[in-house]
Amino acid sequence: MVAKAQLHRGAVRSCGCLAREQSVRLGAVYGPQNGRSKRKHWGKGTAEYRAWKAMRHRVGGNHSQVKDYAGRGIVIDPRWDDFRLFLEDMGPRPSNCHSLDRIDNDGDYKPENCRWALPDTQRRNSRRIRLVEFQGREQCLQDWSDEVGMSRSTLANRLSSGWSVERALTEPVRTR
Repeated sequence: MVAKAQLHRGAVRSCGCLAREQSVRLGAVYGPQNGRSKRKHWGKGTAEYRAWKAMRHRVGGNHSQVKDYAGRGIVIDPRWDDFRLFLEDMGPRPSNCHSLDRIDNDGDYKPENCRWALPDTQRRNSRRIRLVEFQGREQCLQDWSDEVGMSRSTLANRLSSGWSVERALTEPVRTR
């Protein structure tokens, strides 16, 4: 964090984001490794590198969720064994809020099935999400909630109480 006055005085040129963005664009971060002299480490220390490592760990490491990834047959495109090619395909993360997301949860980690997504998009793109079909359209409860102007918990409670989808989505909420 940088004080606004330092930016105005010219004491600093950015809040720190500029250096990070430049290192991501260059694809390299420089720094000591194991106390040795400075060497080039492609992307190490960047959020993109951490996302790449986490993806690899979920699919092939001793991660608690390996059964949810490799156990379901999900693999990583061999091209992405190289972080530089992953970064080339995915590009820099748009913001600190974005994280790596598979568009098709049953699909592999590959360029055409991955994107940088915001948490709200990620929540709506989960295997645990309950999809509800109404009038020929299928959406998650949160999307229906937003559309009909009713809380998600009210919809969930109505459906778990045995209400039909039509009744749950169309009957007005009683106010006290």
